Amino acid sequence: MNFMDYTDDVCMNLFTQDQGTRMRTSIYSSYPGIISNLDCVTLRNKISGFVYYDINQNGQKDVGENGMFNKTILRLPDSVITSTAISGEFINYLDTGSYVLELQPNSLWNIIEGNSGYSIVVDTMALCCNDFGVTPTTLFDDISINYSASQYRCGFTVPAWITVTNDGTSIVNGMIRYVPHDSMTFISANPAPDNVSGDTLYFNFSNLFPGQSLTIQLFYEMPLTPGLLLCSNTVASVYDGSTYQPFTEDLYCDEITCSFDPNDKKVVPPGVQPSHYILKTDTLLYTVRFQNEGNDTAFTVVIRDQLSSLLNRNTVELVASSHPVIFSINTANLAEFRFENILLPHKSINESGSQGFVTFRIVPFQGLPDGTVINNEAGIYFDYNTCDYQYCFRNACDNNSGGNKRNFRI
Repeated sequence: MNFMDYTDDVCMNLFTQDQGTRMRTSIYSSYPGIISNLDCVTLRNKISGFVYYDINQNGQKDVGENGMFNKTILRLPDSVITSTAISGEFINYLDTGSYVLELQPNSLWNIIEGNSGYSIVVDTMALCCNDFGVTPTTLFDDISINYSASQYRCGFTVPAWITVTNDGTSIVNGMIRYVPHDSMTFISANPAPDNVSGDTLYFNFSNLFPGQSLTIQLFYEMPLTPGLLLCSNTVASVYDGSTYQPFTEDLYCDEITCSFDPNDKKVVPPGVQPSHYILKTDTLLYTVRFQNEGNDTAFTVVIRDQLSSLLNRNTVELVASSHPVIFSINTANLAEFRFENILLPHKSINESGSQGFVTFRIVPFQGLPDGTVINNEAGIYFDYNTCDYQYCFRNACDNNSGGNKRNFRI
């Protein structure tokens, strides 16, 4: 009788270790290309953990202690950087060997004694619970807001996402106010707005813990006006005990298009003049958007972005994503964004639901000379296909543009 050792994980391991060993041996000898596929992570071991706010400072992740978004883990000896997802979890898929996991220090947070790092030996099993507990060094409010949307296509219902993140060290209550362009027609929101005044939507949030993010998905019908520039404004306010105080905002603009590739990459700021010059001190905010244009559900979407060596990988930060994402960047500045179990429907059955995105920011190294060229190339992979879409960007430096100090051309 065949014994099937079922485990409910991304790998769907349905065989015993002995059966798995015999199958791997057969595959290696007959079909080695299957094993060498960069997207095939099922033969590697899943190593995971959480970064969390350790309220009682006992070094254990207890019920009610929330994971923290966008905290940086350094993996040695290969010096790969990973970041925590919105849930606070980080995930590595590793070959057998010895590794060290270290939470990177942050002046705002103390790492709980005993949680500063893990030395692990990876053999043939998954290793969970490599958790890092932290407590604040001081209390203060700081929130950020991000608005991202699929391409504004004329006459279509387009999804958009608002993400508010508590970047401070205190628990925050607040409100989000979203004002769309008056040519956009509101269809729905999840969660539903707490209040609507004209075309303005209001969303309240409470008990947003440090490191937590809240995402709101919006759906708007676009006008039939190619080339029309639509700008919307999103404002996040903090409740101070008596009133809502505006804290930060995000102004988003995009043009209506009627024929386009829904898989693309954009950057903010876009720059000025034909060469797209920006300030030397600017942070580059990249968004990669994708859509399942196939004929079946996509279970995995992977974005690989070859960032220029002139961009400082130690400054990269996740900002927002449409779905939970696993992020890493290696020493060659290859960034990977992996959407596992995304279950992205194809557009013929759910046009607006077939789309997604990831937004991240990164800072160039200081002191780059005028004329420096920064290349950036991203590929989008659906399931285990080869690269389905590939997008390239080219940047250059200049120290002076129209009297303003600018340097990167995008």
